[in-house]
Amino acid sequence: MEPLRAVVPSPGADLRVEKYEPMAPQDGQVQVQLKATSLNPLDWKRIEKNLFIPSYPHVLGMDISGVVVNQGASTKFKNGERIMGIGTVGWSDGGSYQTHILIDEKNACKIPDNISFAEAATIPFAFATAACAIHLELGFPYSSANRAASPPVLIWGASGSVGNFAVQLAKLHGSQVIAVSSTRSLASAETIGADLVLDSSDPDVVSKIRSAAPNIEHVFDTIVSEASVANCTAAFGNHAGTLATAIKNTHENKSKGVQIKPVYSGNIQGKNMGPGAHEQGARLGEFAWDNLTQWLKDGDITPLKYETIRGLQSVNEGLGRLKNGEYKSKLVVEV
Repeated sequence: MEPLRAVVPSPGADLRVEKYEPMAPQDGQVQVQLKATSLNPLDWKRIEKNLFIPSYPHVLGMDISGVVVNQGASTKFKNGERIMGIGTVGWSDGGSYQTHILIDEKNACKIPDNISFAEAATIPFAFATAACAIHLELGFPYSSANRAASPPVLIWGASGSVGNFAVQLAKLHGSQVIAVSSTRSLASAETIGADLVLDSSDPDVVSKIRSAAPNIEHVFDTIVSEASVANCTAAFGNHAGTLATAIKNTHENKSKGVQIKPVYSGNIQGKNMGPGAHEQGARLGEFAWDNLTQWLKDGDITPLKYETIRGLQSVNEGLGRLKNGEYKSKLVVEV
């Protein structure tokens, strides 16, 4: 395959597909020939707002699914193995919108035989974000050994990509999961195992949450709108707790006892938003990637529903559809 990449050539510009010379992997890295990647709203937002783009041209993309074709020294993966992993924000060689990608072996796992490349492409970024919310911000242990002790959790926006995996991870660890979704997505939240599914448009949704889990202390808001934050904080009632938000919250927190904590998916790669390492996140990454293959094999974690589009040249159109809300499932680009 001739190496091709879809780059952002300049600030705010559409992606352009071009030939390039891939970099060789260093120690602890593997080079993956891309088979499929999925699109995330983060990418069109990064283009429009020039977020985390240190120089141009730049390669975006967070979901890597493909075959190992080269490796640096001391790596656990071998040529020909099917793997998936998460891209690296701000590093073009680690972006998924190209045919040959470098990935740190610590941020990847094997794809089991029962999962296709396209299915695998729906997983890494959303799964990583959900894992950071459940384990880092809400404090769930990195083990499912004592499932009876897992606390109940409310997930607002449970049918989106991140919410879907948050439900699955919480159930994997034995929690009672209350899922709030839009009217058209209620059935989807039920199929992934939520114990109680509520309609976000129901005027009594908060009272129903309190009735089902009167002492709830763990909430994850994947929507982070003024209404969702108000409802999530109200769900705590008069007691304290933690509200994890998929993006930084800019809305008023009317509950003094509720701590609001934004989720940063880069933590799972051992990174902070600022300088320094995130050691707890690195430990989470080791736990998550070491177990994900088996979870997928056993059906404990399942991929997202998706729609396939073809070729790197389709990324521009796909990102435009995400921006305009013109999609019903994850958009996966097959290469």
